[in-house]
Amino acid sequence: MAKRQTKDSPHYVNNKEFTAALKEYSAECQRCDAEDIERPIMSRYIGECIIKMSNRLALRPNFIGYPYRDEMVQDAILAGVRYAGNFKGDKFDNGFAYITQVLFSHMVQRIKKEKKKYMLDLKLIQEADQNLFLNSEFADVAGEKAKSIADQKMQDLEDQKAGKDKSGHSKGGFTLRYHKIRKDAEEAAIAAHQEEYEIDGKVFKVREEKKEEYWERMRKHNNPPE
Repeated sequence: MAKRQTKDSPHYVNNKEFTAALKEYSAECQRCDAEDIERPIMSRYIGECIIKMSNRLALRPNFIGYPYRDEMVQDAILAGVRYAGNFKGDKFDNGFAYITQVLFSHMVQRIKKEKKKYMLDLKLIQEADQNLFLNSEFADVAGEKAKSIADQKMQDLEDQKAGKDKSGHSKGGFTLRYHKIRKDAEEAAIAAHQEEYEIDGKVFKVREEKKEEYWERMRKHNNPPE
């Protein structure tokens, strides 16, 4: 379980204050859109909150192990700034949950982009012509070695998807990680009062029983027993 943030925590954001500031800013943005004039400059406070939230989210188990985590944080911050003005404060009184959903979805998009690039690089190595190697004396050996490495990497990815370790036994690691990503995405959608959420290009419906579980947990959290 993630450690609860306190006022002394480096990533702490007061939801009530942040929501009030976001509501005021988004209302002004939407007024400017209606009048077809330039949107106002975002306050420093909102920007700092988005940065804190992005860095905090990147520390979750879903994201912390990726080597391109800095890029994920950058994408999240840009998305948070871009979509902050679209917050519907009159319909939903939780700016923290709204921005978190935006940040989360764009971090997942960065993971999908990086995986796609990685897969493409491996396939290019697999299909590379031996003549691409400059030294003809070692071309065959070098080409075979590169292809062997690419083949192994591709197999590792397939094993991860199937939830197997290097010995071929099922370990459930990938499945558990995917389950955690889906759970977090569904809860973020519930908090944002959305009926659907997207993971890896697939759209899922929010389950009614998960809504009840989430809001019951929130009620207990906001009203702890004495």
